[in-house]
Amino acid sequence: MTAEQRSSLFQRSARAQWGPEKKKPKKADDGPWTWPIELSRYDRCAMLTAGEEEMLTRYAEAYRFYRYGRTMDFGPSLNRLVQPLNDTLDYTGIKTNHRKYVLLFFLREMAERKRSFWGWTTEEWIDSIERRRMERQHIVAIAYLLCDFADLHRLKCDHVVYVCLARKVFGRDYMKTVSDRVHALLLEWGYIKHGMSDRIMRTVFETLLFIRSPHLDQLTLEHLKAVIARKPPRLGSYSIVAFSRVLASMGTVPEALEIHRPVSDKKSSPALTLGVPPEWARLCRLWFDRSTYARSSRTQSYYFLLNVGRWLGHVHPTVLSPGDWTRDLAAELISVVCQWHGGDWGSIDPVHIRSRGKILAPSTRASRISTLRIFFRDLQEWELIPRRFDPMRHLPHRRAWSL
Repeated sequence: MTAEQRSSLFQRSARAQWGPEKKKPKKADDGPWTWPIELSRYDRCAMLTAGEEEMLTRYAEAYRFYRYGRTMDFGPSLNRLVQPLNDTLDYTGIKTNHRKYVLLFFLREMAERKRSFWGWTTEEWIDSIERRRMERQHIVAIAYLLCDFADLHRLKCDHVVYVCLARKVFGRDYMKTVSDRVHALLLEWGYIKHGMSDRIMRTVFETLLFIRSPHLDQLTLEHLKAVIARKPPRLGSYSIVAFSRVLASMGTVPEALEIHRPVSDKKSSPALTLGVPPEWARLCRLWFDRSTYARSSRTQSYYFLLNVGRWLGHVHPTVLSPGDWTRDLAAELISVVCQWHGGDWGSIDPVHIRSRGKILAPSTRASRISTLRIFFRDLQEWELIPRRFDPMRHLPHRRAWSL
């Protein structure tokens, strides 16, 4: 064997073991962005030829019995499948020692599905991505760059996917430039906690990957709303709103998004007044709306008054309104409150009660009786019920109840 033949043999062996010679690919910059992988030069047929099926079966068996095989020289019969994978891995900058494992993994997956990766469905891509952990980011990049995979939000550990994938696709240097621009504005506005700023940067990368461009000036409010729509309620929307303020200050979007906090009025729930006489429930809600006490105090008192109405409807079904109350009924209620336990006569709605099943503390009993005294006093002063007893005398504040 001549010296030239030996040199050629060594070069082929090195390529087979360590892959093709790496050239640093051009990544994104402030100039126009073009898709880094030219898809038109590949044969993207989903069906496998007879020769490809035979070779894939052979390599799948080799992968099973010798999982960490060294070779990456798969021959011309699999070049249609291996070449786009190699080109993408060259672009993402995979470590040389990991390349062969990714290629063999793809060959095994195609052998099992009997289709090339060009024809995989979204569910199949997600299954393959989550099955391989070591080189997961490069597999996500192959799906994103070659097969237009867009459901990144459905992947587990997506917060890692967005950051790493953006750096692989758009380039670490340019993504750092984008991060510095956003961070500079966030610091001016007081976003100094790393947790919040990291969530906002994750949102930045997620949105750029969504539009498949590294340039912030190509984002619109419709893009941000589409990203919000893919998320569960109240998950990540605050970060997107903060990011929209950054874009608005840059002049990219005309105005920032607003935070919508849909708050359901639990006091309107039909289950809350179940078992309460309608007239009692109506006057309790009217008192809640008219009273000038703090809202938190009114809310707590409102729930207790409904519990009293529920007790009233069970023990005294003929007493339907606060206007039907007498001095004897007020005295009976004081006795009941002194024996009241946490959770008694509550609604069927699940409510967190720390003292469920425990007798009320003396100070709590005094507070409940004071609520009843104020409730009846206000209704009488507003001339909504007749004055059949004096709540200030028959529902007094006694020190013995709070001892």
